[in-house]
Amino acid sequence: VIFALYQEHGTTIRGLIDKDYVGISDIQEALLEFHDVDLSDVRPASGLREMIESVKKRRFIFTASIREHAERCLERLGIEDLFEDIIDAHACEYYSKHSDHAFKTAMQIAGAEHHFQCILLDDSMRNITTAHHLGWHTVCVGMKDRN
Repeated sequence: VIFALYQEHGTTIRGLIDKDYVGISDIQEALLEFHDVDLSDVRPASGLREMIESVKKRRFIFTASIREHAERCLERLGIEDLFEDIIDAHACEYYSKHSDHAFKTAMQIAGAEHHFQCILLDDSMRNITTAHHLGWHTVCVGMKDRN
């Protein structure tokens, strides 16, 4: 059943919501608990701040996670002040990050009127593919696709 929800709705959470198995408030509480993980091994990377600061455009975090988890990670990395906002799973109504809906929501939140105004740096080729299909500029980060 769980995998069928994932296949039909893009994420299991979206499927649970669409089928009225759980409410949004239940999801929010559960995700806060699920993301309460030890981040002691997350440390600032040499040159990361400077690299991000060199991007002279508006910067947002677009995550499939929740805002609270992203904030904790950014704080651990020492770069929480470099981004205007965090566009998280809740903001995208729990649609998968690789869905057209999530990207269109991200554009709306960021105030981007045209796809070509956006660039996605991501470690998932699935997310990169959706962004590219929608006309975003894309960069796959990391040594290889995480998938």
